[in-house]
Amino acid sequence: MYNTQKHGGHSYLGDRFSKFLNNKDFTDFEINDFNTKQKVKRTLLSSDEYDNICIHYHGLHGAPWTFHTKEQKQAQKYIRKRLKAPIENMKYVSPTGAGLLPFFPPSIIRKYQSGDKIETLFLIEGEFKAIIASIYGIDAVGLGSIHGFYAPSDKNRPYYKEFAPEIVDLIVKCKVENMVYLTDADTLSINYRMDKDLYQRPNSFYKAVLNFHNICKRFVFSENSTVINSYFAHIKNEFDPKSKGIDDLLMMHNEQSNAIVEDLLKLENCKQYFNCFNMKEMQEMHIKRYFGLLNEVNFYETYKEFIGDKEFVFRKAKYFFDSERVILLKNLVYDDYVRVGFNYFKLIEKSKFVEDMCVKSQEIVPWHKGEILTDYGKVALDCIMKYDDFINEPNWINHRNVVDNCFNVSKGLAFRPKQGIFSETIKFLQHIVNCADFLREENGVLEEKPREGNLGTMLLDYLSIMIQKPTHLLPIPCLLSAEQETGKTTFAQLLTYMFEGNSIIVQTKEFSDNFNSHWAGKFFVCIDEGNFEDKKAAKEKIKQLSTSDTITLNRKGVAQKQVQNYSKFMICSNDEDNFINLERTDKRFWLIPVKSIEKKDPDLKKKMFSEIPAFFNFLIERTIYHPRITRTWFADKHILNDAFYATLETSKALWKQEIDAVIVHLFDNCAEDEIYVTAKDIKSMVNVWNKSFRHSPTQIRDYLKKDRLLVPASNPMKYKTFMLVEITNEALQISGGTGRPYLLERKDWIKN
Repeated sequence: MYNTQKHGGHSYLGDRFSKFLNNKDFTDFEINDFNTKQKVKRTLLSSDEYDNICIHYHGLHGAPWTFHTKEQKQAQKYIRKRLKAPIENMKYVSPTGAGLLPFFPPSIIRKYQSGDKIETLFLIEGEFKAIIASIYGIDAVGLGSIHGFYAPSDKNRPYYKEFAPEIVDLIVKCKVENMVYLTDADTLSINYRMDKDLYQRPNSFYKAVLNFHNICKRFVFSENSTVINSYFAHIKNEFDPKSKGIDDLLMMHNEQSNAIVEDLLKLENCKQYFNCFNMKEMQEMHIKRYFGLLNEVNFYETYKEFIGDKEFVFRKAKYFFDSERVILLKNLVYDDYVRVGFNYFKLIEKSKFVEDMCVKSQEIVPWHKGEILTDYGKVALDCIMKYDDFINEPNWINHRNVVDNCFNVSKGLAFRPKQGIFSETIKFLQHIVNCADFLREENGVLEEKPREGNLGTMLLDYLSIMIQKPTHLLPIPCLLSAEQETGKTTFAQLLTYMFEGNSIIVQTKEFSDNFNSHWAGKFFVCIDEGNFEDKKAAKEKIKQLSTSDTITLNRKGVAQKQVQNYSKFMICSNDEDNFINLERTDKRFWLIPVKSIEKKDPDLKKKMFSEIPAFFNFLIERTIYHPRITRTWFADKHILNDAFYATLETSKALWKQEIDAVIVHLFDNCAEDEIYVTAKDIKSMVNVWNKSFRHSPTQIRDYLKKDRLLVPASNPMKYKTFMLVEITNEALQISGGTGRPYLLERKDWIKN
């Protein structure tokens, strides 16, 4: 029984499904334990601390479904969440790294355990739909998406689809005869947008139905299978949007629930509430026609109530219905190509999945003119846009694809900034800078408390400058931690996703490679696991690139090209003591030590990525707190922090450390706060400790000048100093001479 007292008598789960809370199979259910055969109680639905609905998955044997990930070897329960407050278009959150699994309501689990026959089995997108359908006597399995019935992909046969093995077990043991793929009332609907290819959504449904049909055919024609027929059904369009799903239909028309179930079980003979088709009578062409995918005319006729008299895009072509026929306005396939100068390029859109979310980016790939002629003929060359040159002009507020007839390699944002709350991002930033009071969110209200030199305020300023003033030079953040899984790479991924298409994370070897077209000119470049073989060369390269106006684009098969460079570099490294050969003059490197995460959240990235539009909007609107002091904005005193000086010491060459040790020894054994010494004096004293010290006074002068920022007296002068003459003698000998000595001050060599 669901306990509403946990949420003060009200909850999202309770308010949404109040009618079913007392049903024995809605929030909790009893099942026979597979091993002991004793009755056990299982949780089906519950509420978390944020009042989201937790959907607990169970296997066909009744045990909670568990999974493992590479990061967390300990078994975790598979719990999907329906968010009370959806973020953007994200209503559900699946366990990270676990994929999608079929959801079995209690009645299905019991039938499987007892081996009861299931004459007709329905596959329905959505766990709530499956639960409520089963309460009304419909044998249903819930799916996490319209493609959620597949088995994990086989790398050797990536396009070959099979039912998830648990669905196969259910079909076999319960001797299923009819398989039905049931979708919602909005199956034949589209969300119109003028610049959107409307083909995508119907095509996804078409592929799901076709794959279901092909998988079922293998069962129908198998001698050992009981499956006789397969069906595709959906709720009639007229019930959209109020009764979109089977759960809505049954709850909103409760008095007709028996008639609804009866109509559904008639399958292809249903009339009132559903459209249902026997797949035996449908070929691939029939399915395509049903979803309006045969051609532009078929598409318009299928979806004209959503399109009306507006222009629409179908399969990369723009059309218009002039009241008599569908007219082609422009073939948008030519928009995939550009000519820049004398060379042709193709704009290729690639998809990748980050935390179960699809992220799309565009790549500019050299393309042969001959291939374009072969594919589209000479007319294509006249239609392809022609530009004089490439340009790199990042602008996150007023982006332009073309600037002075030059093709802009900087791409616009992949999302629209909007006001909102980003509480998970705030908590993560607090962890990165190990400070909690610079930015808080409480009850939906943001409170920023900026302070000069505060690491959190500086980080927000850094991000704000990236967005508000993208061409301005900035320091190079270096996130350092000897431990793994502290959040360094997660922070880099957050920024990469914010500037998707204009950002990249590269490994050390990639950064050192001659061919750099995959990262050169990108707005944000993170060097992950930065542990360079040639630390000095790597440092000089990063320093030069971080302040250079241009960068040489070195692409295979294409002549080298100079493009504008506004790259913001970041380094993540586990070698916090010696990731780079740091010198005192390296004021561009901003070292940020990162502590380990006390409580890990496997869904953190997913939550933060969904908050990016709100976080980005905040950074656009906030006022930059720190004034511009240097070329890289921030004052040296705020960049050269304790972490910088600690790394400076550990990365220092051994001979330089010996010089420092001798000078510290001088101050430790005399009462003076100032000492005059020449480079020759220092060499003599180091030789007392180390007879094999071979570095010349010239090298020592170079070290004092570059690393210690010291200059000798402008003119020769008489001076007195202290000299170390024996390694065992701590009492120093007073000496003197004439020369151009350096003035050493105690405060610069000995920390309090």
